[in-house]
Amino acid sequence: MNLTNLELELKRIGRAAMSEQEEMPDDVLERLEKTLTGLPDRSRRVEWRGRRAAIATGIVAAVITILCGFSMLSAPAAAALRQVPIIGSVFGQVGDYGLRLIYEGKTSTKVQLSDSHKGITFHVRDVLYDGTSLAFGYYFDGADEGISSSNIRMDVYVNGKKTDFRGFGYAMSELNGYIWHERPEQPDSLPEKFDLSLKVSRVGDVKGNWSVTVPVEEYKEGRLTLFPNVGKSSPDFSLLVRKVRFSPTMTAVDLDVQQAVMENIVLDYVLEDDQGVEYPPYESTWSTIIAPKQLNKTLETSLLFGPTGRIPKWIKIKPFLPSTDLGEETKAGMVSPPAPDQPIVLLQGEAGKMDILSVEYFRDRTRVHYRVQGKFPFFRASGLAIEDSGGNRVNRLPELVYVIEDLQKSEFFTDFPPIQEKDIRSFVTHRFAAPVYFPELDTIVPVDLK
Repeated sequence: MNLTNLELELKRIGRAAMSEQEEMPDDVLERLEKTLTGLPDRSRRVEWRGRRAAIATGIVAAVITILCGFSMLSAPAAAALRQVPIIGSVFGQVGDYGLRLIYEGKTSTKVQLSDSHKGITFHVRDVLYDGTSLAFGYYFDGADEGISSSNIRMDVYVNGKKTDFRGFGYAMSELNGYIWHERPEQPDSLPEKFDLSLKVSRVGDVKGNWSVTVPVEEYKEGRLTLFPNVGKSSPDFSLLVRKVRFSPTMTAVDLDVQQAVMENIVLDYVLEDDQGVEYPPYESTWSTIIAPKQLNKTLETSLLFGPTGRIPKWIKIKPFLPSTDLGEETKAGMVSPPAPDQPIVLLQGEAGKMDILSVEYFRDRTRVHYRVQGKFPFFRASGLAIEDSGGNRVNRLPELVYVIEDLQKSEFFTDFPPIQEKDIRSFVTHRFAAPVYFPELDTIVPVDLK
């Protein structure tokens, strides 16, 4: 039996067993054992991979291998940056919490390189490699405004060799500016010093040849790698934390989860520090492994979170199952403009609430600042809409999920199409069921800073 057929067989048996009764019957166990032991010797294990983006993050709604268009600048900020293109920094303007911290701390590699072709100038302004992520910020002068990031063709080279990393990116459409994270499969796989070449062959409908080469030196501050090998067990799951890696741009956790072969649940995780601050979730990936003659499987799991700007004394890994079912809508009218000391309060059910703190009005967008209180704030932060004076729903701009303004306070902003203050009737959200946590699996990883 080949691996594809085996996977289908296991899934079919699992569905049958779970749909009929809680305990697996003897004949199913026997059949499963025969299926596993019937594998040829060269197939020591069954493996298939999964990937799940965070339900909503401050960077991307779904982390994928193409650029996602995200608008991060107000109109005045974009205009100011256009007027001073040589000085402007892309890292300093975006909603990526880690890159913004880096820019504010003056630790990014700031460059002023450009290349012009066919009336379009390709500017590179920021580059950072911290061993976990290679991030760079760039923008175009002379290109059509609001150009779709998917219409930019760019190849990335390290010391003349084209990379094949798994990256993600997002855009600032007002500026035609973009941030891109390249992530080597193995951290520290790049040399400490290298030449980064960015070669663009298409900008929108314009084909050409733009090329910039930047010398890069690995940034080593604010990094720490741990191999804790600590974990917890329950009757259904066993969790072992193998590796934790802190860097200025990201926080990575590698762990193994053992569970029954027929258990189709894939846990999600909250990462919390010693001050109770949750790390922004980016994505999780896993490989499912079943060894012959075993009735348990192992999910080799890699979790990726954003940074918090500090290395804590300890972190807590909290497994959970999210409830993605939206409850009934809740509304709160805007009788007067909200303020931080007099917010408009939106109830979100047993999960918590959302406070509207202020509203800004720009020529091309309306920006709402808000705070999310309670459990699972990053999921609920994306659940905001406006009802106008005619009773029509106004959804956020499609290129923006939200931007983290203050991680410790769970404060965000998001942008809507332009709407006047007098035309806002109310703010709208949903009730959310609280996620199901597994406190018996909560795992604390001490961080030795000596």
